[in-house]
Amino acid sequence: MIDGDELSKTSRDIARRITLMSFDANPYLTAEEVAIHLRVSYATVGRWVKLGLPTHQATTRGRRLFDLVEVDSWLKSRWSAPNPDQGTAA
Repeated sequence: MIDGDELSKTSRDIARRITLMSFDANPYLTAEEVAIHLRVSYATVGRWVKLGLPTHQATTRGRRLFDLVEVDSWLKSRWSAPNPDQGTAA
């Protein structure tokens, strides 16, 4: 019998493989997909776009698409940069 933790890990592994397979066919994500992938709201993705998150206008309807590698790189650069608003500890 599979316990809850093992089942959860198996489900995550399956979801990860499906996600990776879908990126091979189409490496671009919609804003909704980026929000789901990063577990943030759609509004947060919109705010990040205003702050410089790279996008691609690739659909005929004018929808923004995102390259997952660029999104991850942008987030890492934002998180690793020192925050000038924070003071130093004495």
